[in-house]
Amino acid sequence: MSNTAALGGAQGARRGSFDWVAFIARYGVLIALAGCVVFFSAQEEKFRTYDNFQTTLEGTAPLLMMALGLTVVLVMGDFDLSVSGTVAVSSAVVVATVVRTDIPWGLAVLLALAVALVIGAINGTLVAYVGTPSFITTLASGVMLAGVELAITGPGTTFISGGDNIPRSYRNLGIGEPLAQIKSPVWIAIVLAALLWLLLAKTEVGRFMYAIGGNPEAARLSGIPVKLLRASGFVVVAF
Repeated sequence: MSNTAALGGAQGARRGSFDWVAFIARYGVLIALAGCVVFFSAQEEKFRTYDNFQTTLEGTAPLLMMALGLTVVLVMGDFDLSVSGTVAVSSAVVVATVVRTDIPWGLAVLLALAVALVIGAINGTLVAYVGTPSFITTLASGVMLAGVELAITGPGTTFISGGDNIPRSYRNLGIGEPLAQIKSPVWIAIVLAALLWLLLAKTEVGRFMYAIGGNPEAARLSGIPVKLLRASGFVVVAF
């Protein structure tokens, strides 16, 4: 009887104690970010100004968009190192199409997205169905995509040489008039973040993706289409 009571007391103590390891694992990055903000704010007065905050948001918005896409494959235990190459090729397709043809920029963007989907589908097929490691596969495809971009744009800078042909409405996507003093890339990134949060946290597909990241074999035995979802993750990143 006394042993049972002692065991119950120990379990209660463990339940009541604070798990610092789990807390740091979950919020460590946010704590480090807050610490950096506090430290540099104390060192430099201009750092804590609204102008600096605005500039930082607008400068990091494109990186946030890429990071959001990468989250989808990361939760399933994969990597995609070709994302920068995909961005480069897609951007080259848009600008080269607009500058060299009479195609409207909206259709050029759709063409670039189609190219990105093909790149993602190739990566996803190689990783999920062929079985090649995602790290090696996407590293190799990223190198090849750099060559594809060079083949599209040539050695020069397409934007500068054909800048007069780039419609203002297209350039507004990146440098347009700010809304509430925040430029459009930040708002685009916020919308993407909300959509991906809904996908991963509020849908059955998102729960399946987390299950794959936890244990792919158990997920497969549970009836989850592991290969299809892993391949789809690379398509989402590319898109």
